[in-house]
Amino acid sequence: YLNSLLQTLFLDPSFRSVVYSFRYNEAKDGVQKDCIPFQLQLLFAELQIGENGVAKTGALTDSFGWTNGQQYEQHDVQELMRV
Repeated sequence: YLNSLLQTLFLDPSFRSVVYSFRYNEAKDGVQKDCIPFQLQLLFAELQIGENGVAKTGALTDSFGWTNGQQYEQHDVQELMRV
């Protein structure tokens, strides 16, 4: 469900533009590894300019604060989007 949502968001040019317009500020946003918008930028950039269009989501899910295994729990995609 997470990959489906990320692909949908990535393929929406207006959403991708908003993500790319985010400017990280350590004083305001905390450490990079915990900053969801920053990690989403990195993931989108890897999808867009990476050699094979594949990216790992580990850093993004870590920024969510999920504990081990939470990324494997089944949820509806609209529930994830809401959260």
